Amino acid sequence: MAHLGKKVARGLLENDPGDPEDHSGWRGALQDAADLSRQDPGVLRVADEIHQAARDITTAAAVRAYATSTLVVVPSGPGSWVLRGMLDRLEAIAD
Repeated sequence: MAHLGKKVARGLLENDPGDPEDHSGWRGALQDAADLSRQDPGVLRVADEIHQAARDITTAAAVRAYATSTLVVVPSGPGSWVLRGMLDRLEAIAD
């Protein structure tokens, strides 16, 4: 799940929504996370929120703010692993 979170962050930062059917971009990563987690409510919440706000989550600061604030309401399970992966991606960029 963390790997998919990294892919979501990368897609948001690169303005690459991709396509769920070909597993590309942030849409594909979110679809893969939903499928692998068997539609976990936390993953679905993250996916819904990102779909609604994607055009506002385009900088590292915005990705960090979204993931950090959402960890408060999705503190465990697959959804939290996606969020932590998003934060890990930002750490990798900063290194």
